[in-house]
Amino acid sequence: MAAKGLQDLQDPQDFQRRESQEPQACQEDRETKDSLVKKEAWGLLVFQGQKVPRELLVLGTTGPSGFPGIKGERGLPGLDGKSGKPGFPGSKGHPGVAGSKGDLGPTGPAGTDGPMGPPGPPGPKGYPGEPVSAFTAILSKAYPASATPIQFDIILYNKQQHYDPRSGIFTCRIPGLYYFAYHVHVKGTHVWVGLYKNGSPIMYTFDEYKKGYLDQASGSAVVDLMENDQVWLQLPNNDTNGLYSSEYVHSSFSGFLFAQV
Repeated sequence: MAAKGLQDLQDPQDFQRRESQEPQACQEDRETKDSLVKKEAWGLLVFQGQKVPRELLVLGTTGPSGFPGIKGERGLPGLDGKSGKPGFPGSKGHPGVAGSKGDLGPTGPAGTDGPMGPPGPPGPKGYPGEPVSAFTAILSKAYPASATPIQFDIILYNKQQHYDPRSGIFTCRIPGLYYFAYHVHVKGTHVWVGLYKNGSPIMYTFDEYKKGYLDQASGSAVVDLMENDQVWLQLPNNDTNGLYSSEYVHSSFSGFLFAQV
């Protein structure tokens, strides 16, 4: 009816008179005002598909709000907004849990030598040293007398004075095991020499001389001695007295303590 009324109206006053005479019909026209599309084209307005002169349309007061429409579909995401200003620094957090121990690093370079420290305290007293008894003597003249101790009269070592070069006898002052050795040259005849202890031979050495040669003979022994025991070398008889010694050819006699018992 509203559309029909609009088509019959030619003057705005006719619309006002119709509003006073037919309020119900005009109410329906007002309810359709939301569908009015204002589109100017050659001085005309379009109302519900009909071209109506602008001066014939009189808009009424706004009607009550309609019921909410159905929720529309979710729109597309908007564009990213501009970055905001940096915020203020936060408060200091709590200390974290200690981490595990790391691997050992490489050895660093050696440092410079430090200054010398002060002398240390004296060490403990050492043990007593082993006693010494030793000698070496050589014969200055060839062919000594037989049946008596040979006097090796040139001393090479005899610090303890346990060997007597005047008698050719070694006297034990420290009981223990001794090592005795002798080395003699042979010339002119055979040699037979014996190692004696307290007047008794304990070993012999013999060399058969060959004419025109300078022979050598030697012997050695380990002897257990008590204090005041005596040891020497001796030629048993004159027939085998080829013991030779000179300025450059030496015959010698030695002995030393190597263990106390």
